[in-house]
Amino acid sequence: MKVLLIIVVLGFIAVNAQNPCESLDDGPFLATTPTLNIRLLEATKEDLEQYPNSENYRDALRFRGKIGETTPDGITVAVMENFPLIDPRSLVTFETLASGDNIVRLVNPVVRDGPTDDPEDDINFLTFTLKCTPVTNTTAMKFYDVRIQILDINDNYPQFKESPYNITLSELTPEGMSVFTVQATDKDFNLLGNMTYEIISMPGSLTDGSQYFNIDMYTGGLMVKKTLDYDQLGVNNNYLTVRIKVTDGGPNERKSNQTTMTVYITDGNDQGVAYVYQGCFQHMGTCAWPKYTTLASQIKQGQSLTTYPVPNKISSSTKIQARDLDLTLAAEIKFTIASTIPPGSEQKFRVETTKDEMGLYTADVIPTEALPEKLEGFEIFLKAEEQTDLKRHEIAMIYFMDDRDDDKSTSEGQDGDKTPVSKYSEPVLALIIVVSIIAAFLLCLSVAVCCLTKYKSSSPARFDGVEGGMTNGF
Repeated sequence: MKVLLIIVVLGFIAVNAQNPCESLDDGPFLATTPTLNIRLLEATKEDLEQYPNSENYRDALRFRGKIGETTPDGITVAVMENFPLIDPRSLVTFETLASGDNIVRLVNPVVRDGPTDDPEDDINFLTFTLKCTPVTNTTAMKFYDVRIQILDINDNYPQFKESPYNITLSELTPEGMSVFTVQATDKDFNLLGNMTYEIISMPGSLTDGSQYFNIDMYTGGLMVKKTLDYDQLGVNNNYLTVRIKVTDGGPNERKSNQTTMTVYITDGNDQGVAYVYQGCFQHMGTCAWPKYTTLASQIKQGQSLTTYPVPNKISSSTKIQARDLDLTLAAEIKFTIASTIPPGSEQKFRVETTKDEMGLYTADVIPTEALPEKLEGFEIFLKAEEQTDLKRHEIAMIYFMDDRDDDKSTSEGQDGDKTPVSKYSEPVLALIIVVSIIAAFLLCLSVAVCCLTKYKSSSPARFDGVEGGMTNGF
């Protein structure tokens, strides 16, 4: 019993021997008083109600004394009123546990992130000063700075800057070229550098631009992935929509957001010239291998040639017309004679170019000199060329048919116009007639054999009776 009493007395003496206003932690430097650091997690009202005793919302205040009261050993601790931002007592309470340890507990919601994206308005720390005064020795009064660090949680969604976006690109923009950079911000601390970007496809959308662009996962840089074709989109639908998603780097539940970018595509001079007429051979929506014919009997010096389309699917003449395939740029077109067969007759024609209100250019090929007496097989190669630095062009052929010695080579229409009719050379025509006769003979022979065979197989008794009668008669 005496031993136990001695131990209690010695403990009391040891406690009172300590400076009553000293921190339980060593100072950062020799002979300095440490700052009392406390770490609390930001919380909403719902968080505090659901987890009131969570370790995230309380921390130890390693200090002897009881704030707002005088301890039995005569220590008075008070919060100074010169706090720079917020009175900490509006957010936290100071409690002394049964063990004698002091804690700071968060009792009201605190939002670390400020009202804007600027980190300057964030509440990272709550600072205040504690004054410790021993009643028995007021000259031993000390002051301690307390710093409560508010730890961030991932409670904000990333936000795009200045979205939605609208940009304009030429269809000639090369693949791989960087055309725009999207940016997003996040109020949550230290998550800005961990955000990632991606393009989201829009199945079923006629303007889905996901197949035309790539985006850098970390920088948000948008690049052209596929050739932008204005003419394929059409004049009234000349834009693409790109849906972009950003995801933050939250440690637990990652938060994301989406925005759209409308990319308007402008026409570029990437298409050439095409001849236009009804019944032509079509390739990718344009006339391929354009060809016309003209009749020698209709040629008059000083007047435009009367031309007919090939293949001849209409019964009347047609104009020689061409247009620029670029829908909105529509460069000026000029017709010239590139060459003739036989060569050397280019100067015997004059070509006039006119434009109508629909943007079609028409060529009038006019003979200015006397032409060769024999025109069968004479050809003109007519060039339609856009008047730009690129000089894109298309060539059409005008084939001359000499109908003046063969009336059957043309046919009269109701309006008196002559339309060329295809004809064969005499050897070819004779061969066709011989082959047709032989084929007709073989066909008739086959039909006769088939009929005879069927007749015999359908009435064998009739033939047997005939044969028997003939036998008995002899």
